[in-house]
Amino acid sequence: MKAKYFVFILFTLFLLSQVSWAQLESPLLGGSRAYSMGGVYTATNYGAEALLGNPGGLGLLSQAQVIIGGRMTVLGTSSMEEDYYKDIQNYKNYEYKYGINPKFLNAGVAFPINLANFKNKLVGAVGYRTFYDFASKVNIEGTDSFDAKFEETDKIKGLINVLSFGFGTSFSDNLSFGVSYNIPMLSGYKFESEATVKSAYATNKYEKESEYDVAGTHFMQLGCIAQLTNNLSLGIAYLTSHKYKLEEGKTTEKTDGQITYESDLADERWEFPSRYSIGIAYRMGSDLLLAAEYQNRPWEDVEIDGDELYYLESGGSYRIGFEYGSGLLIRGGFLSERIPDFDVDEDPVNVNSLTGGVGYKTGNIVIDLGAAYTFKAFDYVMASSKYYEYQYRHLVVFANVLYAMNFSL
Repeated sequence: MKAKYFVFILFTLFLLSQVSWAQLESPLLGGSRAYSMGGVYTATNYGAEALLGNPGGLGLLSQAQVIIGGRMTVLGTSSMEEDYYKDIQNYKNYEYKYGINPKFLNAGVAFPINLANFKNKLVGAVGYRTFYDFASKVNIEGTDSFDAKFEETDKIKGLINVLSFGFGTSFSDNLSFGVSYNIPMLSGYKFESEATVKSAYATNKYEKESEYDVAGTHFMQLGCIAQLTNNLSLGIAYLTSHKYKLEEGKTTEKTDGQITYESDLADERWEFPSRYSIGIAYRMGSDLLLAAEYQNRPWEDVEIDGDELYYLESGGSYRIGFEYGSGLLIRGGFLSERIPDFDVDEDPVNVNSLTGGVGYKTGNIVIDLGAAYTFKAFDYVMASSKYYEYQYRHLVVFANVLYAMNFSL
């Protein structure tokens, strides 16, 4: 039971992740261009955006670039079907909705490096970026069987950020290698909840706060992009294993401003195994780019407090995307991937996303806008011989701006 309790915590944190356009369990890899093309990045990253995804694309940089980006949840719901709250929880109505919550995601710069004795192209990069995004805001409203109305707002604060240093090189115009070294810059994890319950007799306010310090290990990303023909490219990316620890945790509960419960929280250690991706990109004519990739999801090797989640099945993420145009770029994509959860029959669960966006270049500035709609539904609870379906719908928008300039070291 302890193992299942911990995997429930893990799943809940990833479920509440605002970036949950099907990267529920995964680090943020790529920029807005990648997100709008179904999340593909392995064979399509180049320049400053490569530091965010596949560093193998750093060596394809032609001039210095600066990139900055963010995301915002627009709308979303995440709850059991309506009958569950009426039959099991005895609620007359219940709504669980994501609130608008903009977040800064990344900023970085990539630039050529000129070394007298180095004949091949050399590119350096440095950036500060969100690697795991747990930030969210959720609004809950409902009425119970006694006509008491409740309103609750839950907030999760905590972005596992990293400071990234990258280097890339091209041994020819058709082959680029890159590596990034990532140093966690962690500020902690915090959950805050405020609720008001109004009945015919009284109005009560409840507050809950849980907070952890977070520590993490350094890790590396490596990659390669090869242009096999004038129209066909192949990319490979590898992310080394990394660990995070929630430590010195504490939770406090209050009723009408008075502390009713306090407790220290036990440390939790999460270890994520290494993972890889393989991608392919093919250009049809001058205006259409098609891309696809596979990313593994080694859930059976994830460890929480040293215990493997052996009852979770490993899987993969399958992603396809396109980009069409020259001045104004139209993008779209789809992805389906295994997440760290199982349904009521303990079968593995997949989540899907439809994505789209545009890119526009004016002078030395490129503006990329993207959106992702994530959806899933599966039987999660069985009670009184009846199955109840868990439902998830989520819409997130992304944006980044890239500026190119003549600069080198």
